[in-house]
Amino acid sequence: MNGYQGTQLELLGALNKPVEDLQLYRSDQSRLPIDSSLFSTIGYLPADTLFRITSLQLEQADTLRLNLKDTSGLQSSRSEAGMIQFVLNAALDAPPQVQLLEPTQDLSEVAPTSLPILYRTSDDHGLGQARLRYVLQRPFTESESIQTIPLGQARQDAIASYEWSLEELGLRPKDELRFWIEVRDNDGYNGPKWGRSEERVLRIPSLTEFFDEISEQEDEVSSDMEDISESFEAIQERYDEFKENLIDQPEGNYEQQVQLESLQEEQREIEERIKELNEKFEAIKEELSEKNLLSEETLKAYEELEELMKEIDDPAFREALEQLRENLQQMNPEQMRQALEDVEFNEERYKERLERSIELFKQLKLTSNLEKLARSYEELAKEEAERNGESEDREQSSEQESTQDTEQQKQAPYRRRTRPSSGAKRSSL
Repeated sequence: MNGYQGTQLELLGALNKPVEDLQLYRSDQSRLPIDSSLFSTIGYLPADTLFRITSLQLEQADTLRLNLKDTSGLQSSRSEAGMIQFVLNAALDAPPQVQLLEPTQDLSEVAPTSLPILYRTSDDHGLGQARLRYVLQRPFTESESIQTIPLGQARQDAIASYEWSLEELGLRPKDELRFWIEVRDNDGYNGPKWGRSEERVLRIPSLTEFFDEISEQEDEVSSDMEDISESFEAIQERYDEFKENLIDQPEGNYEQQVQLESLQEEQREIEERIKELNEKFEAIKEELSEKNLLSEETLKAYEELEELMKEIDDPAFREALEQLRENLQQMNPEQMRQALEDVEFNEERYKERLERSIELFKQLKLTSNLEKLARSYEELAKEEAERNGESEDREQSSEQESTQDTEQQKQAPYRRRTRPSSGAKRSSL
């Protein structure tokens, strides 16, 4: 028989013949009482009657051995090995499990106001309450105590969510918020057990650290823009080679079509890179805008540059190359001249937008860096003021304690002189 620790077992039996004695032993040879009242009323257990043998609580692994003796004195077994056996297996109630699904990793946010949390709970027997536990560690201070937020009743194999409002914590730069989820089971035998999820850390970077990270992203965008510009210049050079070839062979041929097709494919790759570039730039702008870390003028310049960069993502130049390639051998001189003008017009417009975007981004990055530097100095000054304030508080507290100790030392002799000794009391009596 298998069951969890604390399970209540009840053994029932029926006999094929009357029995005057029934003995039930544990593996340690201790004898269990028989619950049946038939022994006291009629002196034996009758045949073909369901009766209660005993009841017990399953606490640990055990083997029960049952021996019977009928009314004629015949025993079911004269040895322990031959007795009827019941093997009891007591299963331990395992601790509950809780998995933190979101966030999936440690976080770094400048000014977070809320944090969405997803978690899953499970247990082999039953679940109780869940809770969110956290510790807020501030710089230059000792570790804080563990705080608790109740999450309510946990459900088996269910995904639960919690929107954690962080505003009341007053998070500041360089704070670290460590948190995890705990869930309790319903172990009524050994007592409830708590299961704990993996731990996550929300770190509040200083503005200097945040701006350094943004600068790295901006440098990456700037590098990508330069690479795209170089790639486009290479396309222009190959297009000039195509035009020289076209002067020598104005009727068009297969080799010229291959040249145009290659240029078209390279331009398509540049367009894909520009789309990725726009996504990176938009992410930078959104992050700076959400954190409200730059002036309105600078953010407006970011938006203008974003619109300009979207204009670069224009397939007109590639489509003009495709039109020229498809009709190369069917064009008359006038049509050829017009097609070449369309290609060169879109080529020049594409180049101008790209160069203007690069130049504007350089200017914007310079302005942005100056504002970031000013904000970083403000943060450093604020941190220094906070440290000085904490140092002054500690010094004042230390001075107060020292003054109290000195006063107590001055008053102690007077208290001793005014207090009569026990001997003086006896002599006065």
